[in-house]
Amino acid sequence: MNWWKKSPGFWIKDNASLAEKRILELANTPNYFVREELGKRLAAYEGNGLLDEICSRMLEHRLYGIRATALFYYYFKRQDDPIVIVKTIEKAIESTPWEAETLCFEMWKRQSEVMKEEMPIWAKSDNEKKRAISMHGWKISPAKTPLIS
Repeated sequence: MNWWKKSPGFWIKDNASLAEKRILELANTPNYFVREELGKRLAAYEGNGLLDEICSRMLEHRLYGIRATALFYYYFKRQDDPIVIVKTIEKAIESTPWEAETLCFEMWKRQSEVMKEEMPIWAKSDNEKKRAISMHGWKISPAKTPLIS
């Protein structure tokens, strides 16, 4: 079995390295909306899990745009598991603060029950960003689910 294939200028393993290189090139953009759209399109991929590995590494990348794209990927990919989304946002809150705040706001609109459970924990955190973001959504929640009917 031939695992290694020659590509112009470099060696790649089953095109995974080339795919990762191209994804990183696209993700390395200052444009918020391009990062969001790329994350959404990557999340639609139904492959064998290689993209999860790539995006996991991207969450730790040194470049902001690449980390932000990975965060969007997990947000759109894991729509069926809001707890995983919240935990991923929590992991990325320091490294991608704008996107983390935006996604928390979206989670308040779409998954307010999950956010009501998770945000009190963030409110008690030593992390100032987590405490601040934990308060943002409480103004949305009463409009959706009033305490008094």
